[in-house]
Amino acid sequence: SEDLPLSISRENMQDVALLQKLKAVLTRRICRWLAEEAKRDPKAYLDFHGNYNLNLKEGVATDRANAGEIAKLLRYPTTAHEEDAVTSFTEYVERMKPGQEVIYYIVAANRKVALGSPYYEAFKRGGYEVLLCYHDHDEVVLQNLAR
Repeated sequence: SEDLPLSISRENMQDVALLQKLKAVLTRRICRWLAEEAKRDPKAYLDFHGNYNLNLKEGVATDRANAGEIAKLLRYPTTAHEEDAVTSFTEYVERMKPGQEVIYYIVAANRKVALGSPYYEAFKRGGYEVLLCYHDHDEVVLQNLAR
């Protein structure tokens, strides 16, 4: 970006506005690069996601300005796929039924518990795909995205 200096001095490090601008530019560029990598080499991206998904989820919960871009990098298992397969929010939204306006999800200890949940039965009868979330912090992430 033209408004960023080429070198960072000690004085620049104390410039809060500059640091915020650097954070915004770097976050956008890293998100864009990761999204491109996910398309280019899905298997390698899933390895990355397996190691850093908690950091991505923290980013969604704490960085409101970039939450949408970071959320595009998340992957979740769903009821429409086998146990080891995961999907992005973008892929989920593309498969939503006509008239469905929200993402359905269940937080449970594991797939077996989620699929045995009485809450899931209503979605199953309606033919809806449901995200399967296995950690409590997933609910916080999804609630932050709903805002």
